[in-house]
Amino acid sequence: MEAVPNKPTAISLAQHTYWNLAGHNSGNILDHSIQIRANHVTPVDQNTIPTGEIMPVKGTPFDFTAEKRIGESIHEFYTGNYVNGVVGKGGAVYGKHAGLCLETQGFPNAINQPNFPSIVVQPGEKYQHTMLFEFSVE
Repeated sequence: MEAVPNKPTAISLAQHTYWNLAGHNSGNILDHSIQIRANHVTPVDQNTIPTGEIMPVKGTPFDFTAEKRIGESIHEFYTGNYVNGVVGKGGAVYGKHAGLCLETQGFPNAINQPNFPSIVVQPGEKYQHTMLFEFSVE
């Protein structure tokens, strides 16, 4: 994703694709395994707004630095647990945990958190955001 503003602009384009590698109408993703090469998360408050803290994932349910089964700790951290009974592709009804979303973006609420990296892009500068998803079957 790219953007070039003509005045200072807060830019944090998000990728919000839901994945179910078993197929769109195949039940939940709790037995999928995933590895995320991220050592920190931005905790949220009761309204799911980032608090400004940058927290290490080591020893928390957010630690996917080594491959881990999604269902192992999904009930302990933020997910779309509230999504249930959504009608989607081909009339399929997606239940709770029917997909996994990996949102690539700048730090959420960065504009209001001075210790987060800035998401303001200056005139003439190019915002670039590259996403790379790699999949394997075992």
